[in-house]
Amino acid sequence: GAAVGQVNLADTVNATWFVTGVQLEVGEQATPFEHRSFGDELARCQRYYYNHAEGAAKIIALGALYSSSLLLCPVLFPTAMRTAPSLEDVDSTNAYIFYSNGSGDSFNTFASINGTSENGVNLEASSGISGTAGHGGKVECSTSTAKICFDAEL
Repeated sequence: GAAVGQVNLADTVNATWFVTGVQLEVGEQATPFEHRSFGDELARCQRYYYNHAEGAAKIIALGALYSSSLLLCPVLFPTAMRTAPSLEDVDSTNAYIFYSNGSGDSFNTFASINGTSENGVNLEASSGISGTAGHGGKVECSTSTAKICFDAEL
């Protein structure tokens, strides 16, 4: 007999069936079930895509003005990526802000990344930045839509 409350998936429109703990095998010989921790699974995903900061007031990095109009921000990845990644950021009015020397300097986007490797990048902002060369400070997302992500999928 069927269990009380059982739903026949074939007779129910838009039914959802939840399954967990399944491992598919190739061949006739089964192997022991592989249990991965959340941390291990996250690190495996971050080899391909890493969301570093997203949303208002999320810290991106400590940065410094190389010149009066060039901000450099080194970002190290929590795990080595599959290959040197590309940058995925938002280009919108005052999406990011650099806090230094008692004030904030808003800017729209990061112009490029430099020194790119599997382990980290150097974010560069040169449009809208103005300050004193050598000053350091905190760089963060300034709007709810701002984000800094790295993609090594392709």
